[in-house]
Amino acid sequence: MQPIVFEHYRDYIFKKFPPPGKRILEIGALPDTSQTLLSIFVSWGNDYELIGIDLCAPENPPERLPFRLLRCNANDMSIFSDSYFDAVIAVGVFNNDRYFWRSLAEIRRVLRSEGLFYVHVPGFERGEYKLKFKKLLYRIGYKFRIFGLDRPFIYLAENTWLSAVATYHYSPTPQDYYRFSEVAVKEVVMGGFEIIHYEQLLYPPRIIAVGKKAGP
Repeated sequence: MQPIVFEHYRDYIFKKFPPPGKRILEIGALPDTSQTLLSIFVSWGNDYELIGIDLCAPENPPERLPFRLLRCNANDMSIFSDSYFDAVIAVGVFNNDRYFWRSLAEIRRVLRSEGLFYVHVPGFERGEYKLKFKKLLYRIGYKFRIFGLDRPFIYLAENTWLSAVATYHYSPTPQDYYRFSEVAVKEVVMGGFEIIHYEQLLYPPRIIAVGKKAGP
């Protein structure tokens, strides 16, 4: 997690959209407190129940950790009962989750009604100006087709940085599977939640969203 992302959650997201209770789960938590957002809530009081899970969490986490760290696959969180948590954090994990939709189903199950869901996923730029440039190259290529010069223009349109859009770099932890569009976050990741905050941070964009689970 980039320091600017950690600081953005600490200084803005959690202050403007605080968890509605004390039981907080973070998916993809690490023993490194500077990489785990649960550590932010330690200074908020000692009555929080902070639990982090990760597929590769150590069997014997350091005792000094200010939160519980468990080895668990988010695809199956049957160790937790329904509606147990007041908030769930999933920052930078769904691109590394081969079956992230299973994790989403489990998050909806373990999160109580009116609970908050914090999401952060890597995205890609829209690239509208590059799309316009590609169309221009195709038009030029079409006009020069009679001279056999259309292929170079098509190559420029489809096979160079002129047609590429920026996306987050490959990040295998342990594997990297997905990048997300704005509509994917709003309709798939946040499906079934009331979106109370959405933004794109940094470049290439990292998408941040906060959703509220509907009441009974």
